[in-house]
Formats: sequence, C-alpha cells, structure tokens
Amino acid sequence: MQINPNLFFILKEGNIVAWDYKNHQQFVLTPLYFERLLLWSQTQDHLMTAIDEELISGQLLINSSIPVECWGWDVLAQIYHIGTKDIGGHLASLDPKQWTKQYLDHCNKMSKETVDLFTYKEGPMITLPSPNFDLFNNKTFLEALQNRKTCRSFNGKSINLDTLSTLLFTSLGPLHGDWTDLKDHQLSELGIRKAFPSGGGLHPEEGYIVALAVEGLEKGVYHYRFHEHKL
Repeated sequence: MQINPNLFFILKEGNIVAWDYKNHQQFVLTPLYFERLLLWSQTQDHLMTAIDEELISGQLLINSSIPVECWGWDVLAQIYHIGTKDIGGHLASLDPKQWTKQYLDHCNKMSKETVDLFTYKEGPMITLPSPNFDLFNNKTFLEALQNRKTCRSFNGKSINLDTLSTLLFTSLGPLHGDWTDLKDHQLSELGIRKAFPSGGGLHPEEGYIVALAVEGLEKGVYHYRFHEHKL
C-alpha cells in the first residue's frame, strides 16, 4: 500500500482537507484518518483497518504504484497545471460517435437555457471614444518588444481618454468584431474574441480600471463593459 502521490493537504476552517488534484476529488479528514495516511507514508507494512478500507475506497491510499511523471518544474506548478485541467476524462472511453452524440446532446440542452455571459454593473455609463490605432504607428513591433519591461515604479503622469480607450479596446475589447468563423457555419455567437486565447472563447476575465490621472475622467474605480466598449 502507498499514499496517492497526487494529494495536496490544506487546513481550512479547522478541517484537514485532502485534495486529489489529478482526479478532482476533495475529502475532509478527521485527525485519525490523517494519522493513518501519515503512518502509511512513513512505512508500508501495517495491518489493515476499517479506516484504511475507507481511504482505499476514496483512492487516497492505493495498492498499486502510480507511474511518477517527470515534471521538471516546481511542485506547486505541477499541482496547478494538473489540478486545473479540464475534467473530461470520462470522454476518453467513448468512441467518436458516442462522444459526438454526447456533445450534441449537451449543446442542444444548453441552447434551450438562457446564459448571460456578460457582467453588468450599476452606475452611470460612459461611452469611450473610438480607439485611435494611429497611436501604434510610431513604433515597430520589434521596437515594442525591445522596449517592454516590467515596472512597479511609475512617473505619475496623466494619460488622455483616447489612450485609455485604445489600450482597453486592443487588450480586452471586441478587437475582432463579428465571429465570422461561427456565423459562416450557422453557429451561435456566445462569446466575443479578444486579443488573447480563452477556453471555448468564453473569456471569464473582467477589466477594472482604477483611474487616478486620466484626462477627461473623474477619479474612481470603473468596470469595463468590453462587449460595448463602455465604462
């Protein structure tokens, strides 16, 4: 017997939580269960108990070795990378026809549900000026790469609303316009393409602007309504 090597433990609200990050399962352990796991991690020659049987049923304790993958990075990166993978392992056992049917059934079900993919905040609406792409014409792409650096010390100078509008539009806004790839195949546009990739084109990220020195904009915290290019 050995400990499942894909376990991560955290103390949360007075409980010991074991997360099997590869199989996407979490368990709350009492101290007795945690002590048994600790004992098995130290030596592998014990008489089986009822607790051990429960640990086996939850795959926290296993009776066969799991191949250790050569990772190469630090262990926290491994936990994050494996633990946030798409939970679709059950599809691997299906043949292409079964997988396609299951996927289409899911799509048909989703098409009957009302899904709001955008976040709406209350407050006065500010229409931003159209992006000024001429701002990008004074530098080549190579010069932009060479001059880029990470900075945490800023000069405090103000920017104008044109610049803010252009930065928001080209980073978080509807830069690509209509999603013609979907329209051409009579598929619904459920999201908006941005300047960077996102799983399923869903883009769950939101943009908030802390405006302290923007000409033409009062100081404050603003939410960027990206699909309308408004604050």
